[in-house]
Amino acid sequence: MKENYTIPLLPLNFDLESKIVLKQLNKSHRRLAELKGIARTIPNERILISTLTLQEAKDSSEEDRTGPSVYESFRTGK
Repeated sequence: MKENYTIPLLPLNFDLESKIVLKQLNKSHRRLAELKGIARTIPNERILISTLTLQEAKDSSEEDRTGPSVYESFRTGK
């Protein structure tokens, strides 16, 4: 069984402007720009978002062991 996660209180004692964080921010920004450009080539950008939502729901239901029944509901629309 998973351990419970305790959400830390705000403000966090973490330097958000550290060298590591800023480097990752730069990489992430670049990748998001690439994704945005690719998404514009899809005739209906909502298709991309819909597939991501379904994939997340499927993965989540498998974690909860409700897998096939929930996934089938999404697939059949019932």
